[in-house]
Amino acid sequence: MPRDTNREREHYVRTRWLFTLLYLGGLRITEVGGNTMQRFFCHTDENGVDRWWLEMLGKGGKERLVPATAEMMTELSAYRRECGLAALPSPDEDTPLILPIGQSLKPLTRAALHRIVNRGIRGGAAEALRARGTEYAARADKLELPSAH
Repeated sequence: MPRDTNREREHYVRTRWLFTLLYLGGLRITEVGGNTMQRFFCHTDENGVDRWWLEMLGKGGKERLVPATAEMMTELSAYRRECGLAALPSPDEDTPLILPIGQSLKPLTRAALHRIVNRGIRGGAAEALRARGTEYAARADKLELPSAH
């Protein structure tokens, strides 16, 4: 994705963060849209190592714990800094996990999150494959089939 302007960089970082939540966290689109930053928490283990977790309220109102890996926390910090927020969330922070571009703090809808995923796949990865040559066309076609589900 292009990153030359502030707006392009915001889109890039937001898309990257969303894919991190979906891939590394195994979250569903509805979980991303329905939870906030206060769901992150840090626990110090018996060896004195801080470990981050994401407590999700998911399908059927069930709670589950998702380990927030070092890679996930790096992406979270980059995303939050791009949004003008502190690198790490606070326990009482009701900021949505994914924000609209701009100054709004309203959560994105499920449909908006799907559009971001589709643009990321079709507009980014599939186009990049096609640019490599005709021998990648079939792979690019397959890449455009998946959904966030």
